[in-house]
Amino acid sequence: MVAHLLWEQRVAGSNPVIPTISSPEDAKRLYSVYLGNINSGESPLSEGIPNDMRSNPKYRKTTARGSHPLPSGHTPLPLDKPTLSVQEAALVLHKSMDTITRYCKKGILFAQEVSYGSKKTYVIPRQSILIYMQDQIQKQELEKRQRLQVVPQQPKTEEHGGYLNRFRKALESGLLENKVYSQRTVDDYIYYLEQYFAKYEVIFPDHLETELIAMAHTKAKKVHYYKAVACFTRYLVQKKVVSEELLKEIKKLRPPENKNPKRHVVRLNEMVLLESACQTKLELLILRLLAYTGIRVSEACNLNWEDIDWEGARLVIWKGKGDKSRNVSIPTKAMEVLYSYRESVKPAIGEMPIFLNRDGNRMTPRGMHDRLDALGKRVGIKTHPHALRRAFVTISAHHGIPVVALQHQCGHVHLSTTTKYLRSTEDEVLEITRSINW
Repeated sequence: MVAHLLWEQRVAGSNPVIPTISSPEDAKRLYSVYLGNINSGESPLSEGIPNDMRSNPKYRKTTARGSHPLPSGHTPLPLDKPTLSVQEAALVLHKSMDTITRYCKKGILFAQEVSYGSKKTYVIPRQSILIYMQDQIQKQELEKRQRLQVVPQQPKTEEHGGYLNRFRKALESGLLENKVYSQRTVDDYIYYLEQYFAKYEVIFPDHLETELIAMAHTKAKKVHYYKAVACFTRYLVQKKVVSEELLKEIKKLRPPENKNPKRHVVRLNEMVLLESACQTKLELLILRLLAYTGIRVSEACNLNWEDIDWEGARLVIWKGKGDKSRNVSIPTKAMEVLYSYRESVKPAIGEMPIFLNRDGNRMTPRGMHDRLDALGKRVGIKTHPHALRRAFVTISAHHGIPVVALQHQCGHVHLSTTTKYLRSTEDEVLEITRSINW
């Protein structure tokens, strides 16, 4: 009775998406639309039926408990029948019997509970089935309209230049996601974005995909390029310049990263060879300071003589990654070289940089990297600043220094970052496992 009254109300009302059902022909037409939507595999009408499983024979067993009948095996809607059983409703709506029973219990389908022997089942009015189909078709139409909504107009080329400047400031000041990005990351992002906007006017998935395909043989650059564009898109979404949908499409293009990259670590015996190959006190200071303190190359280049606490044997890193300051202890071997190098540099006071290039200016991270690279080539050992930083963590941990202490020394926010540096070389693993005797 309730279902009948609801049906009468629905018939009397108007529907902006589906015509009012007032005759058996209208019901047939409605059912045809419903079946057509299922055959097209569109959500939500075909929920629970994977497209690649439609040909699986077990999904055609419509009488099996929990099965999903397929469109090819449907039973025509019995328009002359006033009520349907749970099994008939499952065949008509292409749902499992369990789903139909659940719909009846929750009131999604208006039905009358009846006893069948010792079990209980439901009798579902024909009108209730038609109402359900009408609701599903209308729901799908509304979803289509939402998907086809016009995306806000993208900013013009000249506007992007302004956004880039504000984007840089947001990264440096922590206005984007409450995170302060390192200067190196900011410079890299701006570099790649300037390359992008030299070719294209707006952020668009197809443009990004074209650039990433062209970088097929440079995986690292490919990842950095994507991260720059994705981060900039997040900023534009925050400023409501572009829609969330654009960001979702950009994220689909994320290139796979190597989860276990081959990281180079300078071993203890190689350190001895590198020290013997140093030709100047400056080379020895660079090598020992990075390897014995674990500081970043950018932090080393920013050091001034006044940042050294000679009595306490420590460095003061005023602006590390993320503009964070910390104190770093200096081991004896590094202090010895610092004393020796100070005597050879005049004057070595105040705000003067510790590391100077050949022109007398502050040494850059690139310049320090090149000096270590040249040093390594003399003895055939691959050497760069970050390899020495990893060597500090690995060797120190092997000598029993707690990982938490190493985390502070390296300036890592998360302990997991420090543990990633603890990479045993293949030779070390073979040497250790060779000594195992069960």
